[in-house]
Amino acid sequence: MKNISNILAVKDTAKTFLYLDIEETPISPIVVQHPIFETGITMIKRNGKDVMVNIMENEQDLQYAREFQKKRIDKAVTVFDVYSVIRKSYKLTFLKYIQDYLSQDDMSMLLADAWVNSENPNQDANVSISMAVKLFKRCNKKVLMTAEDYNIYQSLPGDFKIYRGVAVGRNPKGLSWTMNKDKAEWFSNRFNRNGKVGYVQQAMANREHVLAYFNTRNEDEIVISTKSLHDIIVI
Repeated sequence: MKNISNILAVKDTAKTFLYLDIEETPISPIVVQHPIFETGITMIKRNGKDVMVNIMENEQDLQYAREFQKKRIDKAVTVFDVYSVIRKSYKLTFLKYIQDYLSQDDMSMLLADAWVNSENPNQDANVSISMAVKLFKRCNKKVLMTAEDYNIYQSLPGDFKIYRGVAVGRNPKGLSWTMNKDKAEWFSNRFNRNGKVGYVQQAMANREHVLAYFNTRNEDEIVISTKSLHDIIVI
Protein backbone atom coordinates (compact mmCIF):
# COMPACT_ATOMS: atom_id res chain seq x y z
CA MET A 1 0.00 0.00 0.00
CA LYS A 2 1.25 3.47 -0.87
CA ASN A 3 2.68 5.90 1.70
CA ILE A 4 0.94 8.77 -0.09
CA SER A 5 -2.28 8.46 -2.07
CA ASN A 6 -2.09 8.92 -5.82
CA ILE A 7 -4.80 11.56 -6.12
CA LEU A 8 -4.41 11.86 -9.90
CA ALA A 9 -5.25 8.18 -10.32
CA VAL A 10 -8.19 8.57 -7.93
CA LYS A 11 -9.45 11.52 -9.99
CA ASP A 12 -9.09 9.55 -13.23
CA THR A 13 -11.17 6.72 -11.73
CA ALA A 14 -13.85 9.19 -10.64
CA LYS A 15 -13.98 10.56 -14.20
CA THR A 16 -14.43 7.03 -15.53
CA PHE A 17 -17.40 6.65 -13.17
CA LEU A 18 -18.70 10.02 -14.37
CA TYR A 19 -18.88 8.87 -17.98
CA LEU A 20 -20.69 5.60 -17.27
CA ASP A 21 -24.14 5.35 -18.81
CA ILE A 22 -27.05 6.68 -16.80
CA GLU A 23 -29.61 3.93 -16.19
CA GLU A 24 -33.31 4.64 -15.97
CA THR A 25 -35.52 3.64 -13.03
CA PRO A 26 -39.31 3.29 -12.82
CA ILE A 27 -39.43 6.94 -11.69
CA SER A 28 -36.89 8.44 -14.10
CA PRO A 29 -35.91 11.19 -14.53
CA ILE A 30 -36.63 12.02 -10.87
CA VAL A 31 -34.33 9.21 -9.74
CA VAL A 32 -31.70 7.51 -11.91
CA GLN A 33 -28.96 4.96 -11.36
CA HIS A 34 -25.49 6.41 -11.74
CA PRO A 35 -22.39 6.77 -9.53
CA ILE A 36 -22.59 10.58 -9.54
CA PHE A 37 -25.96 11.71 -10.89
CA GLU A 38 -28.77 10.98 -8.46
CA THR A 39 -31.44 12.54 -10.65
CA GLY A 40 -31.88 13.32 -14.31
CA ILE A 41 -33.10 16.81 -13.42
CA THR A 42 -30.20 19.16 -12.76
CA MET A 43 -29.02 22.72 -13.05
CA ILE A 44 -26.59 23.75 -15.79
CA LYS A 45 -25.32 27.02 -17.21
CA ARG A 46 -26.61 27.86 -20.66
CA ASN A 47 -25.69 31.19 -22.29
CA GLY A 48 -24.45 32.40 -18.91
CA LYS A 49 -27.72 31.61 -17.13
CA ASP A 50 -28.64 28.85 -14.69
CA VAL A 51 -31.35 26.64 -16.16
CA MET A 52 -33.02 23.42 -15.00
CA VAL A 53 -32.77 20.63 -17.56
CA ASN A 54 -33.47 16.94 -18.04
CA ILE A 55 -30.12 15.39 -18.95
CA MET A 56 -31.89 12.17 -19.96
CA GLU A 57 -33.48 13.94 -22.92
CA ASN A 58 -30.71 16.16 -24.29
CA GLU A 59 -27.18 14.95 -25.02
CA GLN A 60 -25.74 18.46 -25.02
CA ASP A 61 -27.22 19.19 -21.60
CA LEU A 62 -25.76 15.91 -20.34
CA GLN A 63 -22.33 16.95 -21.57
CA TYR A 64 -22.69 20.31 -19.79
CA ALA A 65 -23.62 18.50 -16.58
CA ARG A 66 -20.70 16.10 -16.94
CA GLU A 67 -18.30 18.97 -17.58
CA PHE A 68 -19.46 20.65 -14.37
CA GLN A 69 -18.80 17.46 -12.36
CA LYS A 70 -15.47 16.97 -14.11
CA LYS A 71 -14.39 20.43 -12.94
CA ARG A 72 -15.39 19.50 -9.37
CA ILE A 73 -13.16 16.44 -9.59
CA ASP A 74 -10.26 18.38 -11.11
CA LYS A 75 -10.46 21.03 -8.36
CA ALA A 76 -10.41 18.42 -5.55
CA VAL A 77 -7.50 18.89 -3.16
CA THR A 78 -7.78 15.63 -1.19
CA VAL A 79 -8.90 12.11 -1.99
CA PHE A 80 -11.84 12.69 0.36
CA ASP A 81 -12.91 15.62 -1.86
CA VAL A 82 -12.94 13.28 -4.87
CA TYR A 83 -14.71 10.53 -2.94
CA SER A 84 -17.38 13.04 -1.88
CA VAL A 85 -18.47 13.44 -5.51
CA ILE A 86 -19.54 9.77 -5.58
CA ARG A 87 -23.08 8.91 -4.46
CA LYS A 88 -23.45 7.08 -1.16
CA SER A 89 -24.66 3.82 -2.71
CA TYR A 90 -21.60 3.66 -4.99
CA LYS A 91 -18.88 4.61 -2.49
CA LEU A 92 -17.86 1.03 -1.61
CA THR A 93 -17.62 0.20 -5.30
CA PHE A 94 -15.46 3.28 -5.83
CA LEU A 95 -13.13 2.15 -3.02
CA LYS A 96 -12.83 -1.25 -4.65
CA TYR A 97 -11.42 0.39 -7.77
CA ILE A 98 -9.15 2.97 -6.09
CA GLN A 99 -7.78 0.86 -3.25
CA ASP A 100 -4.38 0.41 -4.89
CA TYR A 101 -3.98 4.18 -5.25
CA LEU A 102 -4.60 4.94 -1.57
CA SER A 103 -2.38 5.25 1.45
CA GLN A 104 -3.36 3.01 4.35
CA ASP A 105 -4.68 5.95 6.36
CA ASP A 106 -6.78 7.31 3.48
CA MET A 107 -8.11 3.83 2.80
CA SER A 108 -9.06 3.48 6.47
CA MET A 109 -10.81 6.86 6.63
CA LEU A 110 -12.81 6.31 3.44
CA LEU A 111 -13.83 2.73 4.23
CA ALA A 112 -15.13 3.74 7.65
CA ASP A 113 -17.25 6.46 6.07
CA ALA A 114 -18.54 4.24 3.27
CA TRP A 115 -19.38 1.36 5.60
CA VAL A 116 -21.27 3.21 8.32
CA ASN A 117 -23.16 5.43 5.87
CA SER A 118 -24.27 2.72 3.43
CA GLU A 119 -27.80 1.39 3.87
CA ASN A 120 -26.82 -2.24 3.26
CA PRO A 121 -23.07 -2.67 2.66
CA ASN A 122 -23.31 -6.42 3.32
CA GLN A 123 -25.19 -6.90 0.04
CA ASP A 124 -23.41 -4.45 -2.22
CA ALA A 125 -23.81 -5.78 -5.76
CA ASN A 126 -20.25 -4.87 -6.71
CA VAL A 127 -18.36 -5.59 -3.48
CA SER A 128 -18.54 -9.17 -2.26
CA ILE A 129 -18.23 -10.11 1.40
CA SER A 130 -14.76 -11.55 0.73
CA MET A 131 -13.71 -8.30 -0.97
CA ALA A 132 -15.03 -6.26 1.95
CA VAL A 133 -12.97 -8.41 4.35
CA LYS A 134 -9.86 -7.76 2.26
CA LEU A 135 -10.52 -4.01 2.37
CA PHE A 136 -10.89 -4.03 6.15
CA LYS A 137 -7.70 -6.06 6.58
CA ARG A 138 -5.75 -3.39 4.69
CA CYS A 139 -6.76 -0.68 7.17
CA ASN A 140 -5.07 0.99 10.10
CA LYS A 141 -7.54 0.31 12.90
CA LYS A 142 -6.61 3.50 14.76
CA VAL A 143 -7.72 5.52 11.72
CA LEU A 144 -10.58 3.23 10.74
CA MET A 145 -12.28 3.76 14.10
CA THR A 146 -12.89 6.85 16.21
CA ALA A 147 -10.76 7.11 19.35
CA GLU A 148 -13.74 6.08 21.48
CA ASP A 149 -14.60 3.11 19.25
CA TYR A 150 -10.96 2.03 19.13
CA ASN A 151 -10.79 2.04 22.94
CA ILE A 152 -13.86 -0.19 23.09
CA TYR A 153 -12.32 -2.46 20.46
CA GLN A 154 -9.15 -2.68 22.55
CA SER A 155 -11.15 -3.59 25.65
CA LEU A 156 -13.08 -6.45 24.01
CA PRO A 157 -12.59 -9.77 25.84
CA GLY A 158 -10.87 -12.71 24.20
CA ASP A 159 -14.17 -14.47 23.51
CA PHE A 160 -17.56 -12.78 23.60
CA LYS A 161 -21.13 -13.23 22.43
CA ILE A 162 -22.53 -11.33 19.43
CA TYR A 163 -25.81 -11.23 17.51
CA ARG A 164 -26.96 -10.60 13.96
CA GLY A 165 -30.49 -9.65 13.03
CA VAL A 166 -31.23 -11.23 9.66
CA ALA A 167 -34.19 -9.43 8.09
CA VAL A 168 -36.26 -10.85 5.24
CA GLY A 169 -34.11 -10.80 2.11
CA ARG A 170 -30.88 -10.04 3.97
CA ASN A 171 -27.63 -12.01 3.87
CA PRO A 172 -27.14 -14.24 6.95
CA LYS A 173 -23.39 -14.33 6.24
CA GLY A 174 -22.95 -10.56 6.36
CA LEU A 175 -20.14 -8.91 8.31
CA SER A 176 -22.33 -6.71 10.51
CA TRP A 177 -22.99 -8.12 13.97
CA THR A 178 -23.73 -6.44 17.28
CA MET A 179 -23.18 -6.94 20.98
CA ASN A 180 -26.68 -5.57 21.56
CA LYS A 181 -29.32 -8.31 21.37
CA ASP A 182 -32.21 -5.81 21.32
CA LYS A 183 -30.66 -4.03 18.34
CA ALA A 184 -30.28 -7.36 16.52
CA GLU A 185 -33.96 -8.12 17.14
CA TRP A 186 -34.90 -4.72 15.71
CA PHE A 187 -32.89 -5.39 12.56
CA SER A 188 -34.43 -8.84 12.18
CA ASN A 189 -37.99 -7.49 12.21
CA ARG A 190 -37.78 -4.34 10.14
CA PHE A 191 -38.75 -5.94 6.81
CA ASN A 192 -41.33 -8.47 8.01
CA ARG A 193 -44.12 -8.79 5.45
CA ASN A 194 -46.74 -11.21 4.10
CA GLY A 195 -46.09 -13.69 6.88
CA LYS A 196 -42.34 -13.70 6.27
CA VAL A 197 -40.24 -12.79 9.29
CA GLY A 198 -36.58 -12.34 10.05
CA TYR A 199 -34.57 -14.04 12.77
CA VAL A 200 -31.63 -13.48 15.11
CA GLN A 201 -28.36 -15.36 14.98
CA GLN A 202 -26.11 -15.72 18.02
CA ALA A 203 -22.43 -16.59 17.82
CA MET A 204 -19.18 -16.51 19.74
CA ALA A 205 -16.45 -14.22 18.45
CA ASN A 206 -12.80 -13.78 19.29
CA ARG A 207 -11.34 -10.30 19.54
CA GLU A 208 -8.37 -11.12 17.28
CA HIS A 209 -10.74 -11.73 14.38
CA VAL A 210 -12.72 -8.49 14.74
CA LEU A 211 -12.21 -6.27 11.69
CA ALA A 212 -13.72 -3.15 13.28
CA TYR A 213 -16.04 -1.83 15.96
CA PHE A 214 -18.40 1.02 15.05
CA ASN A 215 -20.90 2.74 17.31
CA THR A 216 -21.48 5.77 15.05
CA ARG A 217 -25.19 4.95 14.81
CA ASN A 218 -25.48 3.51 18.36
CA GLU A 219 -25.55 -0.03 17.00
CA ASP A 220 -22.55 -1.57 18.84
CA GLU A 221 -21.52 -2.97 15.46
CA ILE A 222 -18.89 -5.69 15.36
CA VAL A 223 -17.53 -6.16 11.84
CA ILE A 224 -16.37 -9.75 11.53
CA SER A 225 -16.42 -12.59 9.01
CA THR A 226 -18.79 -15.46 9.79
CA LYS A 227 -15.87 -17.78 8.93
CA SER A 228 -14.18 -16.54 12.13
CA LEU A 229 -17.18 -17.31 14.36
CA HIS A 230 -18.13 -20.45 16.23
CA ASP A 231 -21.25 -21.82 17.94
CA ILE A 232 -23.57 -20.00 15.52
CA ILE A 233 -27.21 -20.65 16.35
CA VAL A 234 -30.60 -19.12 15.62
CA ILE A 235 -32.32 -17.88 18.79
